[in-house]
Amino acid sequence: MAERELSFEATVYSHQIPAITRLAADFPQTPIVLSHAGTPVAIAGPFGGLGTTEDGRNATDQAWRRNLQSLAEQPNVTVKISGLTMPVIGYGFHTRAVPDTTELAAALHPYVSFLIDTFGADRCMFASNFPIDKVSVSWITLFHAFDKLTSDRPADDREALFHRTASRVYRLTKQE
Repeated sequence: MAERELSFEATVYSHQIPAITRLAADFPQTPIVLSHAGTPVAIAGPFGGLGTTEDGRNATDQAWRRNLQSLAEQPNVTVKISGLTMPVIGYGFHTRAVPDTTELAAALHPYVSFLIDTFGADRCMFASNFPIDKVSVSWITLFHAFDKLTSDRPADDREALFHRTASRVYRLTKQE
């Protein structure tokens, strides 16, 4: 993949992040993009029998953070901050009225801040998981929440999160 200047997109569950860390170490010249922040199942509430207790959710949170900190040591890895409103995450947004921007930003804050602080803005990019996320939140609400979450960050970080990182990773060029 590296010889062809291609990147590898990894969509995994949080317990599989160590496999991506090994892959990134074995292929340091290949850009790897971790989608959906490593999909931490039931980190925010119950889903599929997981996360039914606070202790269970805390254990998921701690393992997810630990695994991502190890992954962040691999400089060829970038993280898509996406998919955090999927039903599998555990918020239950799909079962009730869609959250507004303020509620969504508050819910996502600990996870988004951790990702940006761990990988740096130049190795993170905001993305959507539409149409899958549509059952939980509107596209506009999601991106307004991302805007609100980063309103206190430097302009350079925001440029990276909303545009520059994706443009670099996917080699996007401005069309005239």
